[in-house]
Amino acid sequence: MLNEGSLESVPAENEIIYDILIVDDERPVSKALERTFKRNDLFKTNITLANDAASALRELERNKFDLVISDFKMPGMNGIELLVKVMETFPETVRILITGFSDINVATEATKRAKVHEYIEKPWDNDMMIKTIHRALVKDLK
Repeated sequence: MLNEGSLESVPAENEIIYDILIVDDERPVSKALERTFKRNDLFKTNITLANDAASALRELERNKFDLVISDFKMPGMNGIELLVKVMETFPETVRILITGFSDINVATEATKRAKVHEYIEKPWDNDMMIKTIHRALVKDLK
């Protein structure tokens, strides 16, 4: 980030590569998200996939992610519980919850407990997904 009067520069936004962890127990869903991110023109990504919260937590121990997108309903630990752990350990990581269930209580709990940046319902619109993720990533960098 540039400070007034600073000669330091930051990479142009289109040069930044965001590291994204996608957590969903349904492989077709995580692969669809991966394709959506790989095909977008707004930002570049490195994508890592995890099929449950335990796998996601192992990935988080090994790598730093700019963004974690988690499905809500998964076996074992649900997405809100996972994102609470992400928030506690990596507060700077952007957190997004996706779900196939339209439930205001889930959205409220995700916002309150895990301080998610966004709550997105399935099925999502690819263009809106990209714009939403981009906005959350750019906002978090400022």
